[in-house]
Amino acid sequence: EDGVDAPGFAEQVDTILTDPRGWIGQGKVAFRRETTPDARPEVRISLTTPGTSRRLCGFAIPYDSSCHLTHRIVLNLARWVRGAHSFGGDLAGYRTYAVNHEMGHALGFGHVGCPAPGAPAPVMMQQTFGLSNTYLAELNRAEPGAATRIRADGAVCRPNPWVG
Repeated sequence: EDGVDAPGFAEQVDTILTDPRGWIGQGKVAFRRETTPDARPEVRISLTTPGTSRRLCGFAIPYDSSCHLTHRIVLNLARWVRGAHSFGGDLAGYRTYAVNHEMGHALGFGHVGCPAPGAPAPVMMQQTFGLSNTYLAELNRAEPGAATRIRADGAVCRPNPWVG
């Protein structure tokens, strides 16, 4: 997005997507950065202002967040700079999580809950908002159909930025 200054953003995304702890570690996908002007990538990753993120993503949940659209991942600049409370100040971990989570949507995966109290959170858990199934189930009532994906069972996970 014009006006967004985030030195090293592309390199950070490349590093995350090529790490064997991410999606490539499962041996089912590979990623290649397209840099030519006429490139037609399957997924474009953008860092956008909170206003643009909200306009493009249209969240019913009233918090800064990122999203996946058909051929685009929209990463929210506010989150990229500040991270999320659930990661307790681990900005690198949060950024890794955000890229892996949204790429998971691009690969066809939906949201999941915490599998067991104290377990590492699955990357497809909405860790931006919290690590508690009960909290996420309540929060997702704003999105039709989303609340049924997470059981309000009291399980609370630990933050985890990686797929496997």
